[in-house]
Amino acid sequence: MKVGFSKVWGGLLLGLGCLCLLLALIAGGSLIGPMISGAVSIVAGLSMLSRTYFEIGGGVLVIHAMIGPATRRYPYSSLADFRFEGNKLYLGAQKIGVAKSQADARDWLAFVEHLKSGGRESATSA
Repeated sequence: MKVGFSKVWGGLLLGLGCLCLLLALIAGGSLIGPMISGAVSIVAGLSMLSRTYFEIGGGVLVIHAMIGPATRRYPYSSLADFRFEGNKLYLGAQKIGVAKSQADARDWLAFVEHLKSGGRESATSA
């Protein structure tokens, strides 16, 4: 099961990046700082709109970097090993670095249901 990045945050970063670039260009192109931050925001926004945040299956949870090929892998023996404390995800005693606010809302709900059901297919999972 794959969980994507938040489309809201991706769109917001993309929009703000375009705005920064536009304002820097209107100012005559002499403002290098806003141009750099605008370009970085656009790249981050596009990445959030197109990449997978994390995926779970085959006994491993894999968290993908927003940019680049880096991943963090968390092997598990059973979905029962996962638990939530508030919006924080734990695998046993280890806190897993995924945030509900960075995940696509529908994907996150399907992920939570997937964990609660023990991995059985439900009517809402795709």
